[in-house]
Amino acid sequence: PVHTQPARCLETLTAFVEKWHDLVHAAEEEVAARAHRDRKKAEDADDEVELYDDFMTRIMATGHSCQDVIELLEGAKPLPKHVLQGLPRNAARYRIDENMLRRWEILTDKYQDDLDRLENNSRDL
Repeated sequence: PVHTQPARCLETLTAFVEKWHDLVHAAEEEVAARAHRDRKKAEDADDEVELYDDFMTRIMATGHSCQDVIELLEGAKPLPKHVLQGLPRNAARYRIDENMLRRWEILTDKYQDDLDRLENNSRDL
């Protein structure tokens, strides 16, 4: 066909090169996007390390250890009285009512024990 129909061969080769160009261009864009994502992850990791270092510096400046902060956040150690003095007293703040408990059960799917779930083999016939 190269000798008998050169125009058709040229057309076929042109179509092949155009499609190949599109594939190569898409692959180059993907490589560039991946490199950008990798750079962004590295920058984010650096930012996180910087934030953590800043957080630890601020904790150590207060005279507390990391373990002290963990125990305070987990409630294993009570807050000192001087921290709580002067705070406004709001009876509804940090209280769990029935609506909040129900919302938590639904969102976390922790109410399953209260449901009567029927399995496929326990249907009434």
